[in-house]
Amino acid sequence: QAALAQQLSEAELAAASSEALVGSTQAQYPLLTSAEINLQLAREAEARAETAYHNALDRPWEPPDVAEAYRLEWQHMIASRQIAEAEYNAVLNQRWAVGQQVEAQQTELAQANLTVDYLRGVGVDPLLEIAVAQAQADLDATVLRAPFAGVVLEVLATAGEAVGPGTNLVLLADPGQGEVRTTVIEEDLADVELGQTAELFFDARPDLAIRGRVDRLVPQRVTGEARPLYHVYIALDEALPAGVYPGMTVDASIIIAAEPDTIRLPRTLVRPRSDGTATVTLWQNGQQLEQEI
Repeated sequence: QAALAQQLSEAELAAASSEALVGSTQAQYPLLTSAEINLQLAREAEARAETAYHNALDRPWEPPDVAEAYRLEWQHMIASRQIAEAEYNAVLNQRWAVGQQVEAQQTELAQANLTVDYLRGVGVDPLLEIAVAQAQADLDATVLRAPFAGVVLEVLATAGEAVGPGTNLVLLADPGQGEVRTTVIEEDLADVELGQTAELFFDARPDLAIRGRVDRLVPQRVTGEARPLYHVYIALDEALPAGVYPGMTVDASIIIAAEPDTIRLPRTLVRPRSDGTATVTLWQNGQQLEQEI
């Protein structure tokens, strides 16, 4: 009896040690989210750079050095994408190595627990317990867990299809998060700065407006537009309102300065002179009145 108690004590100690080892190893398990996002952004940047380069080639009036600049930017994006792929694959390999280590340690833990149960007189076949634990592990490995709570926009794989590491399976979107991409004409772009407040008005929800701030400027003219327009991205200060989804139309008013008790007039109504003054036409008591400002 004393020998059995000693064996049971040693088995319980071994089980506790194995459980602690599994926990410490699982803590080293790397996350794919950051590497996957970086790879996706690198691929999108490469695609945009390639499109810009080919568009430059289709414009015969462009100087050769402009097309060459687009080509060099494309090559740079290709190199960035290759680096992102290498980093992503490194994380995959690390996950696999840690996973193998965790799996081996979990097997040892299961065996230690079975030994404890056996010594306590549970009487369950240890080999059967191992088979059940392995079946549960195989089942858990088939579950896909999204990196955030969102909506599935598209399923990119079919049931039973064999896929390799890095393959996209579903396209997810978070309806409550987003950013606004707007355009600013060249003469106004110099007035736009990072961090400026913007008021956003949605066609889908004309009853409300939300605020944002200028997050980044793209110093490249928008292709396919007759006017010289540039993209400006606005980060939202709050979640998207109900009924507003990615791809919808929004009007953005970027506040470049604020002056109280002042009327703001469009450029088309004010033609300033060289001395900084201008004349505008006002309506007063049903009559037109010229006013110098």
